[in-house]
Amino acid sequence: MFWLFFALAAATATACYRVVSRHLMKTHSPYGYALLINVFGTFLTLPLIWTDFSWASMPQTPWPWLLVIASTVLWSIIMVLAYMTMKHLPVSRREQISQVEVLFVLLLGVLFLHEALTALKLIGSLLVLSGAILASSGRTAIFAGWRSKGVLLTVFVAFLYSIVAIVDKAALNYFPTGLYTFMLYLFPALVLLAFLVRANLRAKTWHLLTHMRWYVLLGACLSVTSYYLGLRAYDLADASSVYPITKLATILAVGGGILFFPEERQRIPRKLASAALVVLGAILVAWGAL
Repeated sequence: MFWLFFALAAATATACYRVVSRHLMKTHSPYGYALLINVFGTFLTLPLIWTDFSWASMPQTPWPWLLVIASTVLWSIIMVLAYMTMKHLPVSRREQISQVEVLFVLLLGVLFLHEALTALKLIGSLLVLSGAILASSGRTAIFAGWRSKGVLLTVFVAFLYSIVAIVDKAALNYFPTGLYTFMLYLFPALVLLAFLVRANLRAKTWHLLTHMRWYVLLGACLSVTSYYLGLRAYDLADASSVYPITKLATILAVGGGILFFPEERQRIPRKLASAALVVLGAILVAWGAL
């Protein structure tokens, strides 16, 4: 039952991480936060290398390293864009909308991996879509409706997440979990560091580091915890068992947004209903994979 502990801990850490990130993104640079999360994450994950590393386990063919390169590029883009969505959308709405990732993963699995489209998967996907539509409808003082930049960007980021999920799953067949976690913080950090040649990005990153460093460090700790424990859970149990548990992060993050941000305490029943639809839909999709 260790997998259940890891999955629950990962879901809790994910929800906390998204609430902390929303707090920072209201006033700070998405690029600077993405860079600092990856830099801090590199140092935090360094000890994980030795938990399951051996030279004999290192891949000797190009294909696994090509997967790492693809994942590095995708994660570098995703992190900056994901933090931009946190700037444009309240967390109590963003979480449900972002779960359209489930639909993209299902579609990619059917088209490219020749996975079966069962009735449960179809019903679950429709529930996820319904929850996302419900979350993206209705304007408020801090939300401009489904046509807003934040909603469209969140859907695009969800699509990129679905691609990188497949890449990560393939890469983990070749690399130890601890080493792969370390690489997926180190390599995006190196990519993002290249953009510090721009003076405005240097200034914004330095301002974030000097004024909010403890929040950034907390965000990095939560990011590493959620990512690593999620991978450990997948190591110990089937994806169809772990995935629904990790989706509890959606409800926890929605609750956290409502609890910690007074401006998000609007249309609470709609937000909770959409979160429930999304989680139920994700569970049905996972069960449909059994």
